[in-house]
Amino acid sequence: ISNEHSPKLQIRSHSYLRAVSEVSINRSLDSLDPAGLLTSPKFRSRNESYMRAMSTISQ
Repeated sequence: ISNEHSPKLQIRSHSYLRAVSEVSINRSLDSLDPAGLLTSPKFRSRNESYMRAMSTISQ
């Protein structure tokens, strides 16, 4: 199928892959070391909000 190389489909599949990887990252957060996660800039904002939520729950 020649439609495979259309830009619209590539963008759609790219955003789909990114969404899937986001979900898998969220799933694996529990098994990862929080301290190691904090040092990674990619996860910093998500981890800060996660830590804030956890501290709010534990209070």
